[in-house]
Amino acid sequence: MKPIRLIVSLFLLTCLACDQAPSRNGMEIRVACKACIGKEISISHRSVLLQKEIKLYKARFDPSGSMLVKLPNQDTLGLALRVSEGDSTHFYTYVYLQPNTNIEVHFEKNNVRFSGDLAVVNNYLTDLRKIDTRRTDYKNVWSTANDRIKSEDSLEIYLTIIKSFGADFDKKVSADASLSGYEKDFLRSLNTNFETCRRLDYGNFKLLADRQVYYDNEDDVQIIKYQDSVTHAYFSGLKINPHLLKYNGSFYNWHLQIATRLSELMEVYYRQHKDYNLSYDYLKTTVRSNAGLAPHHDLVLGNLIALGYAGDGVAYDRLYEMVSGFKKDYPRSKYLPELEQILAEYAPLKPGAPMKDFSMQDENGKTFRLSDYKGKLIYVDLWATWCGPCVEEFPYSRKLAERYRKNQDLVFLYVSKDNNPKSWKSYLKKNLALKGVHAIQSPIEVDYNHPKIDSNDVMHLYKINSIPRYILIGKDGRIINYNADRPSELVNTKYLDSLLRI
Repeated sequence: MKPIRLIVSLFLLTCLACDQAPSRNGMEIRVACKACIGKEISISHRSVLLQKEIKLYKARFDPSGSMLVKLPNQDTLGLALRVSEGDSTHFYTYVYLQPNTNIEVHFEKNNVRFSGDLAVVNNYLTDLRKIDTRRTDYKNVWSTANDRIKSEDSLEIYLTIIKSFGADFDKKVSADASLSGYEKDFLRSLNTNFETCRRLDYGNFKLLADRQVYYDNEDDVQIIKYQDSVTHAYFSGLKINPHLLKYNGSFYNWHLQIATRLSELMEVYYRQHKDYNLSYDYLKTTVRSNAGLAPHHDLVLGNLIALGYAGDGVAYDRLYEMVSGFKKDYPRSKYLPELEQILAEYAPLKPGAPMKDFSMQDENGKTFRLSDYKGKLIYVDLWATWCGPCVEEFPYSRKLAERYRKNQDLVFLYVSKDNNPKSWKSYLKKNLALKGVHAIQSPIEVDYNHPKIDSNDVMHLYKINSIPRYILIGKDGRIINYNADRPSELVNTKYLDSLLRI
Protein backbone atom coordinates (compact mmCIF):
# COMPACT_ATOMS: atom_id res chain seq x y z
CA MET A 1 0.00 0.00 0.00
CA LYS A 2 1.31 3.39 -0.95
CA PRO A 3 2.16 5.72 1.99
CA ILE A 4 -0.58 8.21 1.10
CA ARG A 5 -3.24 5.44 1.08
CA LEU A 6 -1.88 4.10 4.40
CA ILE A 7 -2.20 7.56 6.02
CA VAL A 8 -5.75 7.98 4.71
CA SER A 9 -6.73 4.50 5.90
CA LEU A 10 -5.33 5.14 9.39
CA PHE A 11 -7.16 8.47 9.52
CA LEU A 12 -10.47 6.83 8.57
CA LEU A 13 -9.99 4.06 11.11
CA THR A 14 -9.18 6.61 13.80
CA CYS A 15 -12.30 8.61 12.97
CA LEU A 16 -14.40 5.45 12.99
CA ALA A 17 -12.99 4.54 16.39
CA CYS A 18 -13.81 8.03 17.65
CA ASP A 19 -17.40 7.66 16.47
CA GLN A 20 -17.74 4.27 18.12
CA ALA A 21 -16.04 5.21 21.44
CA PRO A 22 -18.51 6.13 24.17
CA SER A 23 -18.42 9.80 25.02
CA ARG A 24 -18.68 10.78 28.63
CA ASN A 25 -19.61 14.25 29.69
CA GLY A 26 -20.10 14.29 33.44
CA MET A 27 -20.11 11.77 36.23
CA GLU A 28 -21.70 8.32 36.10
CA ILE A 29 -22.63 6.15 39.06
CA ARG A 30 -23.95 2.64 38.51
CA VAL A 31 -25.46 1.07 41.62
CA ALA A 32 -26.01 -2.68 41.80
CA CYS A 33 -28.13 -4.05 44.64
CA LYS A 34 -30.48 -7.02 44.27
CA ALA A 35 -31.86 -6.43 47.77
CA CYS A 36 -32.80 -2.85 46.85
CA ILE A 37 -35.52 -3.54 44.26
CA GLY A 38 -38.43 -1.15 44.87
CA LYS A 39 -36.50 0.89 47.40
CA GLU A 40 -35.54 4.54 47.01
CA ILE A 41 -32.06 5.67 46.05
CA SER A 42 -30.87 9.24 46.61
CA ILE A 43 -27.55 10.99 45.96
CA SER A 44 -26.67 14.27 47.60
CA HIS A 45 -23.85 16.50 48.71
CA ARG A 46 -23.63 19.26 51.29
CA SER A 47 -23.07 22.84 50.24
CA VAL A 48 -19.98 24.50 51.67
CA LEU A 49 -21.46 27.81 52.85
CA LEU A 50 -25.12 26.93 53.32
CA GLN A 51 -24.35 23.81 55.37
CA LYS A 52 -27.37 22.17 53.75
CA GLU A 53 -27.85 18.84 52.02
CA ILE A 54 -28.48 19.30 48.30
CA LYS A 55 -30.27 16.43 46.55
CA LEU A 56 -28.74 15.70 43.13
CA TYR A 57 -30.72 12.58 42.30
CA LYS A 58 -33.70 10.66 43.63
CA ALA A 59 -35.44 7.61 42.12
CA ARG A 60 -36.71 4.12 42.87
CA PHE A 61 -34.84 0.92 42.00
CA ASP A 62 -36.26 -0.90 39.01
CA PRO A 63 -36.76 -4.71 38.92
CA SER A 64 -33.25 -5.28 37.56
CA GLY A 65 -31.67 -4.13 40.82
CA SER A 66 -29.33 -1.86 38.89
CA MET A 67 -29.44 1.91 38.49
CA LEU A 68 -27.37 4.23 36.26
CA VAL A 69 -27.14 7.78 37.56
CA LYS A 70 -25.70 10.50 35.34
CA LEU A 71 -24.65 13.79 36.90
CA PRO A 72 -23.57 16.90 34.97
CA ASN A 73 -19.91 17.75 34.68
CA GLN A 74 -18.81 19.66 37.78
CA ASP A 75 -16.07 19.94 40.34
CA THR A 76 -14.63 17.05 42.32
CA LEU A 77 -17.26 15.95 44.84
CA GLY A 78 -17.76 13.79 47.87
CA LEU A 79 -21.29 12.40 47.49
CA ALA A 80 -23.60 10.65 49.93
CA LEU A 81 -25.44 7.67 48.44
CA ARG A 82 -28.41 6.37 50.39
CA VAL A 83 -30.82 3.48 49.78
CA SER A 84 -33.91 3.75 51.96
CA GLU A 85 -37.49 2.66 52.47
CA GLY A 86 -39.59 5.18 54.36
CA ASP A 87 -37.55 6.36 57.33
CA SER A 88 -35.33 3.26 57.32
CA THR A 89 -31.90 3.42 55.67
CA HIS A 90 -30.77 0.07 54.23
CA PHE A 91 -27.42 1.09 52.73
CA TYR A 92 -25.37 4.25 53.03
CA THR A 93 -21.94 5.16 51.72
CA TYR A 94 -19.84 8.06 50.53
CA VAL A 95 -18.64 8.16 46.93
CA TYR A 96 -15.70 10.18 45.64
CA LEU A 97 -15.98 11.33 42.02
CA GLN A 98 -14.10 13.59 39.65
CA PRO A 99 -15.48 15.16 36.45
CA ASN A 100 -15.79 12.75 33.50
CA THR A 101 -15.31 9.61 35.58
CA ASN A 102 -17.53 6.67 36.50
CA ILE A 103 -17.87 4.40 39.48
CA GLU A 104 -19.79 1.21 40.15
CA VAL A 105 -21.16 0.66 43.64
CA HIS A 106 -22.09 -2.87 44.70
CA PHE A 107 -24.14 -3.37 47.86
CA GLU A 108 -24.03 -6.94 49.16
CA LYS A 109 -24.99 -8.12 52.66
CA ASN A 110 -24.26 -4.83 54.43
CA ASN A 111 -20.97 -4.46 52.59
CA VAL A 112 -20.05 -2.03 49.83
CA ARG A 113 -17.60 -2.71 47.00
CA PHE A 114 -16.44 -0.38 44.23
CA SER A 115 -15.28 -0.87 40.65
CA GLY A 116 -14.64 1.55 37.81
CA ASP A 117 -12.39 4.56 37.31
CA LEU A 118 -11.92 5.51 40.98
CA ALA A 119 -12.54 2.13 42.59
CA VAL A 120 -9.16 1.92 44.34
CA VAL A 121 -9.53 5.38 45.90
CA ASN A 122 -13.10 4.72 47.02
CA ASN A 123 -12.15 1.39 48.61
CA TYR A 124 -9.40 3.19 50.52
CA LEU A 125 -11.94 5.77 51.65
CA THR A 126 -14.16 3.00 53.00
CA ASP A 127 -11.23 1.70 55.05
CA LEU A 128 -10.46 5.21 56.28
CA ARG A 129 -14.02 5.72 57.54
CA LYS A 130 -13.60 2.61 59.72
CA ILE A 131 -10.38 4.07 61.12
CA ASP A 132 -12.12 7.38 61.83
CA THR A 133 -14.84 5.49 63.71
CA ARG A 134 -12.15 4.12 66.03
CA ARG A 135 -10.73 7.62 66.40
CA THR A 136 -14.16 9.00 67.29
CA ASP A 137 -14.66 6.30 69.94
CA TYR A 138 -11.30 7.17 71.45
CA LYS A 139 -12.08 10.90 71.28
CA ASN A 140 -15.31 10.33 73.22
CA VAL A 141 -13.51 8.35 75.93
CA TRP A 142 -10.76 10.98 76.16
CA SER A 143 -13.28 13.83 76.35
CA THR A 144 -15.15 12.12 79.19
CA ALA A 145 -11.96 11.63 81.19
CA ASN A 146 -10.28 14.96 80.45
CA ASP A 147 -13.21 17.31 79.78
CA ARG A 148 -11.14 19.52 77.50
CA ILE A 149 -7.57 19.59 76.21
CA LYS A 150 -6.15 22.54 78.14
CA SER A 151 -2.48 22.62 77.15
CA GLU A 152 -0.33 22.00 74.09
CA ASP A 153 1.41 19.10 75.89
CA SER A 154 -1.86 17.27 76.53
CA LEU A 155 -2.93 18.03 72.95
CA GLU A 156 0.20 16.36 71.52
CA ILE A 157 -0.21 13.28 73.74
CA TYR A 158 -3.79 12.94 72.55
CA LEU A 159 -2.88 13.45 68.87
CA THR A 160 -0.03 10.94 68.99
CA ILE A 161 -2.57 8.22 69.77
CA ILE A 162 -5.04 9.58 67.22
CA LYS A 163 -2.39 9.47 64.48
CA SER A 164 -1.34 5.92 65.39
CA PHE A 165 -4.72 4.57 64.25
CA GLY A 166 -3.92 5.60 60.66
CA ALA A 167 -0.20 4.73 60.53
CA ASP A 168 -0.66 1.46 58.62
CA PHE A 169 -3.12 3.13 56.24
CA ASP A 170 -0.54 5.78 55.40
CA LYS A 171 2.14 3.16 54.67
CA LYS A 172 -0.20 1.14 52.47
CA VAL A 173 -1.22 4.20 50.44
CA SER A 174 2.38 5.33 49.97
CA ALA A 175 3.40 1.89 48.67
CA ASP A 176 0.46 1.42 46.29
CA ALA A 177 1.80 1.81 42.72
CA SER A 178 -1.72 1.88 41.26
CA LEU A 179 -2.37 5.29 42.84
CA SER A 180 -1.31 8.54 41.21
CA GLY A 181 0.70 11.13 43.13
CA TYR A 182 -2.41 13.30 43.45
CA GLU A 183 -4.48 10.41 44.80
CA LYS A 184 -1.82 9.58 47.38
CA ASP A 185 -1.70 13.19 48.56
CA PHE A 186 -5.49 13.26 48.69
CA LEU A 187 -5.77 10.10 50.82
CA ARG A 188 -2.95 11.10 53.15
CA SER A 189 -4.59 14.51 53.64
CA LEU A 190 -7.85 12.84 54.62
CA ASN A 191 -5.97 10.58 57.00
CA THR A 192 -4.70 13.67 58.83
CA ASN A 193 -8.12 15.37 58.79
CA PHE A 194 -9.08 14.11 62.25
CA GLU A 195 -5.85 15.52 63.66
CA THR A 196 -6.39 18.80 61.76
CA CYS A 197 -9.89 19.21 63.18
CA ARG A 198 -8.73 18.53 66.74
CA ARG A 199 -6.01 21.18 66.38
CA LEU A 200 -8.63 23.64 65.14
CA ASP A 201 -10.82 22.78 68.14
CA TYR A 202 -7.93 23.51 70.47
CA GLY A 203 -7.14 26.73 68.60
CA ASN A 204 -10.73 27.86 69.07
CA PHE A 205 -10.59 27.13 72.80
CA LYS A 206 -7.33 29.08 73.11
CA LEU A 207 -8.82 31.95 71.10
CA LEU A 208 -11.72 32.26 73.54
CA ALA A 209 -9.36 32.08 76.51
CA ASP A 210 -7.15 34.81 75.04
CA ARG A 211 -10.23 36.97 74.45
CA GLN A 212 -11.07 36.82 78.15
CA VAL A 213 -7.52 37.88 79.08
CA TYR A 214 -7.84 40.98 76.93
CA TYR A 215 -11.39 41.71 78.07
CA ASP A 216 -10.31 41.58 81.69
CA ASN A 217 -7.71 44.22 80.91
CA GLU A 218 -9.40 47.63 80.73
CA ASP A 219 -6.25 49.36 79.52
CA ASP A 220 -7.29 51.09 76.28
CA VAL A 221 -3.75 50.92 74.94
CA GLN A 222 -3.73 47.15 75.32
CA ILE A 223 -7.07 46.88 73.50
CA ILE A 224 -5.84 49.06 70.63
CA LYS A 225 -2.73 46.92 70.22
CA TYR A 226 -4.92 43.83 70.13
CA GLN A 227 -7.17 45.43 67.53
CA ASP A 228 -4.14 46.21 65.33
CA SER A 229 -3.01 42.58 65.47
CA VAL A 230 -6.50 41.43 64.52
CA THR A 231 -6.79 43.80 61.59
CA HIS A 232 -3.49 42.90 59.99
CA ALA A 233 -3.00 39.24 60.75
CA TYR A 234 -6.18 37.86 62.19
CA PHE A 235 -6.48 34.97 59.74
CA SER A 236 -2.74 34.33 59.47
CA GLY A 237 -2.98 31.09 61.44
CA LEU A 238 -5.68 29.70 59.17
CA LYS A 239 -4.41 27.12 56.66
CA ILE A 240 -6.77 25.48 54.19
CA ASN A 241 -6.12 22.08 52.66
CA PRO A 242 -7.63 22.00 49.14
CA HIS A 243 -7.93 18.18 49.22
CA LEU A 244 -10.15 18.27 52.31
CA LEU A 245 -12.15 21.19 50.95
CA LYS A 246 -12.93 19.35 47.71
CA TYR A 247 -13.86 16.00 49.18
CA ASN A 248 -16.08 17.11 52.05
CA GLY A 249 -16.14 20.88 51.93
CA SER A 250 -19.12 21.31 54.24
CA PHE A 251 -17.66 19.23 57.08
CA TYR A 252 -14.17 20.66 56.71
CA ASN A 253 -15.50 24.19 56.41
CA TRP A 254 -17.39 23.78 59.67
CA HIS A 255 -14.19 22.78 61.46
CA LEU A 256 -12.36 25.84 60.14
CA GLN A 257 -14.53 27.82 62.60
CA ILE A 258 -14.31 31.01 60.57
CA ALA A 259 -17.57 32.25 62.09
CA THR A 260 -16.04 32.04 65.56
CA ARG A 261 -13.10 34.09 64.37
CA LEU A 262 -15.54 36.64 62.96
CA SER A 263 -17.35 36.79 66.30
CA GLU A 264 -14.06 37.56 68.02
CA LEU A 265 -13.23 40.22 65.45
CA MET A 266 -16.64 41.87 65.90
CA GLU A 267 -16.35 41.90 69.69
CA VAL A 268 -12.94 43.57 69.65
CA TYR A 269 -14.09 46.04 66.98
CA TYR A 270 -17.15 46.89 69.09
CA ARG A 271 -15.02 47.62 72.14
CA GLN A 272 -13.10 50.19 70.15
CA HIS A 273 -15.84 51.65 67.91
CA LYS A 274 -19.09 50.78 69.76
CA ASP A 275 -20.39 49.27 66.53
CA TYR A 276 -20.79 45.64 65.42
CA ASN A 277 -21.39 46.56 61.76
CA LEU A 278 -18.12 45.74 60.07
CA SER A 279 -18.16 46.85 56.46
CA TYR A 280 -17.45 44.51 53.56
CA ASP A 281 -14.33 46.53 52.70
CA TYR A 282 -13.01 46.16 56.25
CA LEU A 283 -13.49 42.39 56.15
CA LYS A 284 -11.96 42.16 52.69
CA THR A 285 -8.89 44.12 53.79
CA THR A 286 -8.50 41.91 56.87
CA VAL A 287 -8.68 38.69 54.85
CA ARG A 288 -6.53 39.85 51.96
CA SER A 289 -3.77 40.99 54.30
CA ASN A 290 -2.98 37.29 54.75
CA ALA A 291 -1.21 36.31 51.54
CA GLY A 292 -1.10 32.64 52.50
CA LEU A 293 -4.87 32.47 52.04
CA ALA A 294 -4.76 33.97 48.54
CA PRO A 295 -6.21 30.89 46.76
CA HIS A 296 -9.08 30.82 49.25
CA HIS A 297 -9.88 34.49 49.94
CA ASP A 298 -13.33 34.03 48.42
CA LEU A 299 -14.01 31.03 50.70
CA VAL A 300 -13.10 32.96 53.84
CA LEU A 301 -15.07 36.06 52.82
CA GLY A 302 -18.02 33.91 51.78
CA ASN A 303 -17.97 32.34 55.24
CA LEU A 304 -17.89 35.72 56.94
CA ILE A 305 -21.04 36.69 55.06
CA ALA A 306 -22.92 33.38 55.18
CA LEU A 307 -22.08 32.20 58.70
CA GLY A 308 -21.46 35.51 60.39
CA TYR A 309 -23.91 37.99 58.96
CA ALA A 310 -26.82 36.00 57.58
CA GLY A 311 -26.80 33.71 60.61
CA ASP A 312 -26.94 36.65 63.00
CA GLY A 313 -30.00 38.36 61.54
CA VAL A 314 -28.31 41.18 59.68
CA ALA A 315 -30.58 43.72 58.04
CA TYR A 316 -31.39 42.86 54.44
CA ASP A 317 -29.77 45.99 53.01
CA ARG A 318 -26.51 45.14 54.83
CA LEU A 319 -26.61 41.60 53.50
CA TYR A 320 -27.28 42.94 49.99
CA GLU A 321 -24.25 45.23 50.33
CA MET A 322 -22.08 42.29 51.40
CA VAL A 323 -23.15 39.97 48.58
CA SER A 324 -22.87 42.76 45.99
CA GLY A 325 -19.33 43.54 47.12
CA PHE A 326 -18.40 39.87 46.94
CA LYS A 327 -19.91 39.54 43.46
CA LYS A 328 -17.89 42.51 42.20
CA ASP A 329 -14.62 41.10 43.57
CA TYR A 330 -15.23 37.42 42.80
CA PRO A 331 -17.69 37.19 39.88
CA ARG A 332 -16.57 33.64 39.00
CA SER A 333 -16.35 32.26 42.53
CA LYS A 334 -17.91 28.84 43.05
CA TYR A 335 -19.36 30.20 46.31
CA LEU A 336 -21.22 33.13 44.73
CA PRO A 337 -24.36 31.10 43.86
CA GLU A 338 -24.67 30.03 47.49
CA LEU A 339 -24.44 33.64 48.70
CA GLU A 340 -27.02 34.72 46.14
CA GLN A 341 -29.29 31.94 47.38
CA ILE A 342 -28.94 33.24 50.95
CA LEU A 343 -29.80 36.74 49.75
CA ALA A 344 -32.88 35.40 47.95
CA GLU A 345 -33.99 33.53 51.09
CA TYR A 346 -33.81 36.74 53.14
CA ALA A 347 -35.57 38.93 50.55
CA PRO A 348 -39.06 38.11 51.97
CA LEU A 349 -37.90 39.66 55.28
CA LYS A 350 -36.67 42.97 53.93
CA PRO A 351 -38.37 46.19 55.10
CA GLY A 352 -41.76 46.62 53.46
CA ALA A 353 -42.33 42.90 52.86
CA PRO A 354 -45.61 41.41 54.15
CA MET A 355 -45.31 40.05 57.68
CA LYS A 356 -44.96 36.30 58.17
CA ASP A 357 -48.09 35.35 60.07
CA PHE A 358 -48.10 32.67 62.78
CA SER A 359 -50.38 31.33 65.48
CA MET A 360 -49.75 31.01 69.24
CA GLN A 361 -51.63 30.27 72.46
CA ASP A 362 -52.51 32.60 75.33
CA GLU A 363 -52.44 31.67 79.04
CA ASN A 364 -55.83 29.95 78.73
CA GLY A 365 -54.77 27.85 75.75
CA LYS A 366 -56.76 29.93 73.26
CA THR A 367 -55.15 30.21 69.82
CA PHE A 368 -54.71 33.57 68.13
CA ARG A 369 -52.58 34.97 65.33
CA LEU A 370 -50.12 37.78 64.77
CA SER A 371 -52.40 39.11 62.03
CA ASP A 372 -55.17 39.65 64.60
CA TYR A 373 -53.33 42.87 65.49
CA LYS A 374 -53.01 44.20 61.97
CA GLY A 375 -53.70 47.93 62.01
CA LYS A 376 -51.49 48.41 65.08
CA LEU A 377 -47.73 48.78 65.47
CA ILE A 378 -46.55 45.40 66.83
CA TYR A 379 -43.36 44.95 68.83
CA VAL A 380 -42.70 41.19 69.12
CA ASP A 381 -40.45 40.06 71.97
CA LEU A 382 -39.21 36.45 71.61
CA TRP A 383 -38.00 35.14 74.96
CA ALA A 384 -37.99 32.23 77.42
CA THR A 385 -37.85 31.95 81.20
CA TRP A 386 -34.48 30.18 80.99
CA CYS A 387 -32.94 32.90 78.80
CA GLY A 388 -30.90 35.23 81.01
CA PRO A 389 -30.37 38.01 78.42
CA CYS A 390 -34.13 37.93 77.68
CA VAL A 391 -35.09 38.48 81.30
CA GLU A 392 -32.44 41.20 81.73
CA GLU A 393 -34.33 43.30 79.17
CA PHE A 394 -37.63 43.22 81.09
CA PRO A 395 -36.96 46.28 83.32
CA TYR A 396 -36.65 48.30 80.10
CA SER A 397 -39.72 46.56 78.67
CA ARG A 398 -41.72 47.73 81.70
CA LYS A 399 -40.57 51.31 81.13
CA LEU A 400 -41.65 51.15 77.48
CA ALA A 401 -45.01 49.63 78.41
CA GLU A 402 -45.57 52.35 80.98
CA ARG A 403 -44.66 55.09 78.50
CA TYR A 404 -47.16 53.85 75.89
CA ARG A 405 -49.85 52.44 78.18
CA LYS A 406 -52.50 54.86 76.83
CA ASN A 407 -51.60 54.37 73.18
CA GLN A 408 -54.03 51.94 71.54
CA ASP A 409 -52.01 51.80 68.32
CA LEU A 410 -49.04 49.94 69.83
CA VAL A 411 -48.98 46.31 70.99
CA PHE A 412 -46.17 44.71 72.98
CA LEU A 413 -46.43 41.01 72.14
CA TYR A 414 -44.31 38.65 74.28
CA VAL A 415 -43.94 35.22 72.66
CA SER A 416 -42.36 32.62 74.92
CA LYS A 417 -40.35 29.72 73.45
CA ASP A 418 -40.47 27.71 76.70
CA ASN A 419 -40.79 23.94 76.42
CA ASN A 420 -42.74 23.84 79.68
CA PRO A 421 -45.91 26.00 79.69
CA LYS A 422 -46.10 25.67 83.49
CA SER A 423 -42.76 27.46 83.92
CA TRP A 424 -44.00 30.22 81.64
CA LYS A 425 -47.31 30.69 83.48
CA SER A 426 -45.56 30.63 86.84
CA TYR A 427 -43.14 33.33 85.73
CA LEU A 428 -45.96 35.57 84.50
CA LYS A 429 -47.82 35.26 87.82
CA LYS A 430 -44.73 36.44 89.67
CA ASN A 431 -44.20 39.32 87.25
CA LEU A 432 -47.60 40.89 86.79
CA ALA A 433 -45.98 44.26 86.06
CA LEU A 434 -44.87 42.99 82.65
CA LYS A 435 -47.80 44.48 80.77
CA GLY A 436 -48.67 43.47 77.24
CA VAL A 437 -50.03 40.51 75.28
CA HIS A 438 -48.48 37.21 76.39
CA ALA A 439 -48.38 34.03 74.34
CA ILE A 440 -46.42 30.81 74.05
CA GLN A 441 -45.21 28.88 71.03
CA SER A 442 -43.29 25.89 72.33
CA PRO A 443 -40.57 24.58 69.98
CA ILE A 444 -41.05 21.19 68.37
CA GLU A 445 -38.83 18.33 69.51
CA VAL A 446 -35.64 18.09 67.49
CA ASP A 447 -34.95 14.77 65.78
CA TYR A 448 -31.56 15.13 64.12
CA ASN A 449 -32.04 11.92 62.13
CA HIS A 450 -35.36 13.09 60.68
CA PRO A 451 -35.47 16.89 61.02
CA LYS A 452 -38.86 18.49 60.55
CA ILE A 453 -39.73 22.08 59.75
CA ASP A 454 -42.64 23.67 61.59
CA SER A 455 -44.06 26.12 59.06
CA ASN A 456 -45.83 27.97 61.91
CA ASP A 457 -42.69 28.43 64.02
CA VAL A 458 -41.79 32.12 64.35
CA MET A 459 -38.10 31.15 64.60
CA HIS A 460 -38.30 29.42 61.23
CA LEU A 461 -40.43 32.10 59.57
CA TYR A 462 -38.11 34.95 60.57
CA LYS A 463 -34.84 32.97 60.29
CA ILE A 464 -33.99 33.35 63.97
CA ASN A 465 -31.27 31.22 65.54
CA SER A 466 -31.24 32.54 69.11
CA ILE A 467 -33.16 34.66 71.59
CA PRO A 468 -33.79 37.31 72.73
CA ARG A 469 -34.99 38.62 69.40
CA TYR A 470 -37.33 41.47 68.55
CA ILE A 471 -39.49 42.07 65.47
CA LEU A 472 -41.27 45.27 64.46
CA ILE A 473 -44.40 45.04 62.29
CA GLY A 474 -45.98 48.23 60.92
CA LYS A 475 -49.64 49.17 61.15
CA ASP A 476 -49.98 48.18 57.48
CA GLY A 477 -48.97 44.59 58.30
CA ARG A 478 -45.56 44.94 56.70
CA ILE A 479 -42.15 44.21 58.20
CA ILE A 480 -40.25 47.21 59.52
CA ASN A 481 -37.34 45.24 60.99
CA TYR A 482 -37.08 41.50 61.61
CA ASN A 483 -34.12 42.16 63.93
CA ALA A 484 -35.27 45.27 65.78
CA ASP A 485 -33.56 47.12 68.63
CA ARG A 486 -33.84 45.75 72.15
CA PRO A 487 -35.97 47.54 74.79
CA SER A 488 -32.78 48.80 76.45
CA GLU A 489 -31.89 50.50 73.16
CA LEU A 490 -35.40 51.85 72.46
CA VAL A 491 -36.13 53.24 75.90
CA ASN A 492 -33.89 56.27 75.42
CA THR A 493 -35.09 57.10 71.90
CA LYS A 494 -38.28 58.30 70.25
CA TYR A 495 -38.11 55.75 67.45
CA LEU A 496 -41.45 54.15 68.32
CA ASP A 497 -43.06 57.60 68.36
CA SER A 498 -41.87 58.20 64.81
CA LEU A 499 -43.41 54.90 63.68
CA LEU A 500 -46.71 55.65 65.40
CA ARG A 501 -47.04 58.88 63.45
CA ILE A 502 -46.93 57.03 60.14
